[in-house]
Amino acid sequence: MDRLNNLFKHIRTRIAFFPTVISLAGLLLAFLMIYLEQNNISAYLINVAPALVIDNTDTAKTILSTLIGGLISLTVFSFSMVMVLLNQASSNFSPRVLPGIISDQKHQIVLGLYIATILYNIFVLISIEPTENAYQTPGFAVLFGIILAVVCLAAFIYFIHHISQAIQVGNILTAIHSRTKSEITSIIKQQEQHTLEFSSGQYWEAHEINKTGYFYGVLNDDLLKLCKKTQ
Repeated sequence: MDRLNNLFKHIRTRIAFFPTVISLAGLLLAFLMIYLEQNNISAYLINVAPALVIDNTDTAKTILSTLIGGLISLTVFSFSMVMVLLNQASSNFSPRVLPGIISDQKHQIVLGLYIATILYNIFVLISIEPTENAYQTPGFAVLFGIILAVVCLAAFIYFIHHISQAIQVGNILTAIHSRTKSEITSIIKQQEQHTLEFSSGQYWEAHEINKTGYFYGVLNDDLLKLCKKTQ
């Protein structure tokens, strides 16, 4: 169980975790919109709210192509900013602050939103059929793609603000203090629930550490196996 928890934490701290999950959601949304377009949802919306539906195939292709190119540039720029941030944090502070910055959900969600919107627009663009029939143009899907692009622009503004705050030493120390306090509180509660008398250290054996590093955590399963093996 501890091994699975450590594996999940290891995956969770990767910068690609949330972008991958959100990208899959964007892909599924694209397939859903294509399915709805095949059931003539745009034809229904043209009768109800014609101003919201793009019924020209060339215009739809142009809009989607522009959105895809712009969002790719925005994604590359945002990833570059993250890399610069990590490099600056490692140089000015300590490499130990990098996991906290990489695992920041806000950064991952924004980057995932970019990729999900790009995938959505690509698949909607592929689904456009070369026909003069206005109902074959996925007008509602294109409108939804435009809305997602606007959301991405708003997310980019927030991303710029948040990333400028994340590199400040005061905010880094505050975040470390909050995480440390939370972990200590959790450990204290666990010890209160499972109170055991600690054995005397009279016959303990000392082991010298022969390599550098820092303590990251205890693998309880591996430690128990080692104790059983050497008892």
